[in-house]
Amino acid sequence: MERRELLRLLACAGALPLLSRFAPLASAAGTEDWQAQFEAARAPWKIGFATPPGDLPLTRATVRGRFPDAVSGTLFRIGPAGHDLGGERYHHWFDGDGMVHSLAIDGTDVRHQGRYVATPKRVAETRAGRRLYEAFGTVPPGAEPPTSADSINVANTSVLPLQGEVLALWEGGSATRIDARTLDTLGLKTWRADLAGMPFSAHPKVDPDGTIWNFGVSASQGLLALYEIGADGALRRAAVVPVADMPMVHDFAVTERHLVFLMPPLVFDSKRKQAGASFLDAHVWRPELGMRALVVDKQNWEQRQLLTLPAGFLFHVGNAWEEDTPRARGSTSTTCARTTPTRCSRPTAR
Repeated sequence: MERRELLRLLACAGALPLLSRFAPLASAAGTEDWQAQFEAARAPWKIGFATPPGDLPLTRATVRGRFPDAVSGTLFRIGPAGHDLGGERYHHWFDGDGMVHSLAIDGTDVRHQGRYVATPKRVAETRAGRRLYEAFGTVPPGAEPPTSADSINVANTSVLPLQGEVLALWEGGSATRIDARTLDTLGLKTWRADLAGMPFSAHPKVDPDGTIWNFGVSASQGLLALYEIGADGALRRAAVVPVADMPMVHDFAVTERHLVFLMPPLVFDSKRKQAGASFLDAHVWRPELGMRALVVDKQNWEQRQLLTLPAGFLFHVGNAWEEDTPRARGSTSTTCARTTPTRCSRPTAR
C-alpha cells in the first residue's frame, strides 16, 4: 500500500471499517491469486513482512559519540515477525508470530537480540511445518477450530516490563511471560485461577504510583474484563462486565478517577463467524449503535455510565483527563478522551 493510499483510508476511517482495508491484497480473488499478487509486488513495504527463519542472535555495536545520560538501560520491543509458513502467507499484518527484541544500552555499547515468543501456537505449527490454526484476519486451509483463545495466541502486539519479567501481550488471550535477560518464553501468565485464559489487552495503562489498569474483550460472549494490578505485580481486583453488542475495542483511556472505553459500532457477528469468516471479517458495521462511551469509576466498578456519541471508528486513544466545571451547587467532573476529533463525556456529579 502506498503512503498516499494509506492516508486516504485513514481519513475515511469514520465512514468505513478500517481494519479490513489494511489487508488490501486479500481480495475476493482467492488465496492463490492473492499470494501471487503479493509475491509480484515491488513495494518497499514488503521488507516489513519478511519472515526471519529463526531467532536473531545477540549482536553488539559501538556508538560513536555518546548518548544523553538518561538514555541507558534496556528497551523492549515486539511485533509480528512470522508471516508465512509452509508456503502459506497470512493475509493480515496483525497475524504474524510475535518476536520480542531487547536493546541494552550501556554507555556507548549497544547489545541487541530478538527471539520468537514460543507460544503453544507457534511451537505446534513450527513442528508441523504449516499453519494449523486460524488467526485474527486469516483462516488457513484446513485450519483446526481453536480450543481456546490461547490456542491461537500469537503474543505480538505490546510488552509490559513487570517485576523482572516482560509480558508479551496480545489482546485476544493471556499475557505471555518472558525472561527479561534471556528472552526465554516462560509460559502464560495466570493472574488468578478463575481468570486463566481470560483476554488481557495489549495496551495496559500505568498510573504515576505504578498501578496497572487493563481490560480484556470476549466479543463472542459480550463480556468486558477489568483488571487492577499493583506496582508489585500482584492482582488487586478483577471483574467481568456484560456489554450488549460487544464491539472491537483495542485501547482505552485512564483518567484520575475513571476508566473510559470508546466503543465503535464495529460489532462481532457470530453467524458470520460460524459461516467460516475470520475473526476480523466476522465483524459488521452497525452505525445505528453510534460510538458508545462506557465510563467506569476506578474506585467502584459498579458505578458505570454509558453515553452515546455519533458513529465513528478509532483504534487508539491519544490522551484523557478530567476537568472540574464549577456550578451553582458544587462541581461536575467531566472526563475527556482525545481521539480525532476531541470528544468529552460527562459521567458523574461530584
